[in-house]
Amino acid sequence: LDNDMGRRWLREMETLLPRRKGLRILDVGTGTGFFAILLSQTGHQVEGIDLTPAMLDEAREVAAQRGLDIVFRAGAFLWRQQL
Repeated sequence: LDNDMGRRWLREMETLLPRRKGLRILDVGTGTGFFAILLSQTGHQVEGIDLTPAMLDEAREVAAQRGLDIVFRAGAFLWRQQL
């Protein structure tokens, strides 16, 4: 996260997000929380969901080590488009 790859991903995401802090972001398929942690470190309110409990445990551990308040939940996201 604190390396060149993390910085490059953060720069890329910042080009796609509105230019303000404190966005509420849902990271679907968060895995180990890489993107959730990057975005939380820059002041956004992030929640991550994933199907794999072991990945979520790792995400929680890394977030706690960094003092970040990120909610990680086990679950799936289903999108239903109205016809």
